[in-house]
Amino acid sequence: MWNAAADNVLHIAPDLEEHSQFLPGLTCLGDVLKARGYQQNFVTGWPLSFTGQGTFYSTHGYSSLFGGPEVVAAVAGRGNSFGADDAEVLDLSFDILRRAQRGGKPFSLTIAVSGGHAMDGYLTDKCIGKTGLSPQAPNILHAVKCTNMLVADFIHKAEADGLMANTVLVLQSDHLSAPSAVTDRLDKYERRNFFSLSGDGIPSKTYTGLSGTIDIFPTILDALGVPPPNGQAAFGVSLLGDRPTLAQELGQDLLDDAVYAEDILVRSFWQPKPERKAEAPRTNAL
Repeated sequence: MWNAAADNVLHIAPDLEEHSQFLPGLTCLGDVLKARGYQQNFVTGWPLSFTGQGTFYSTHGYSSLFGGPEVVAAVAGRGNSFGADDAEVLDLSFDILRRAQRGGKPFSLTIAVSGGHAMDGYLTDKCIGKTGLSPQAPNILHAVKCTNMLVADFIHKAEADGLMANTVLVLQSDHLSAPSAVTDRLDKYERRNFFSLSGDGIPSKTYTGLSGTIDIFPTILDALGVPPPNGQAAFGVSLLGDRPTLAQELGQDLLDDAVYAEDILVRSFWQPKPERKAEAPRTNAL
């Protein structure tokens, strides 16, 4: 699963649900994969209007979109206060994965889980009493543990059913944990976003250099066998290569200042760009 984050430019479009296109001036992972013939699917428990995510994915090459109401209807579930819980999201996603693999065509499947969302998390009914944590532990810890368990079960089941062949698996956080009942504990540690890749031919190692979410795009392309020129895409570089990241070259503080200060560049992201031509696909992405 993956997400393309645009956290630093959301102030340009405060009413995201009202936009017919989301960052049309950017070339995102979905655009590249669409040009290579991928069938792209997005599944989330939130409504597609939440933060404009449905518009973002439809703008950038996704043709199959399921928000909370669509997920609940598809799995005949109960839903929750905002849409669908993580168990329902992953149940539908597994069906999509199975159909996509059997279809024999290249595909991508992007899944956005929500159990660990602040303030208190959203504990799926399926996990009540099963997290192994103390009943007195904050609800968000139970919710995060539950989602981790559900995601692990999804991956293990997919592997056991032979659904991970010729597929790159991406796991990532889209931002650091927002303020919650355990923020005081988290602030005692160095906080980082999580990003991992697995699949045939991907080396098993831990990247220890300074990097950022801008490096995720080229790294996924590289893992899919579509290495970007010079290992670079947009402002990021593939972490599977040996090029220094922009954070390493500039330092984190200078990079942060530059991102927030570049208003003209950010505004250009909302201008439409020309259509692209299709290319032959290579590997599936999950």
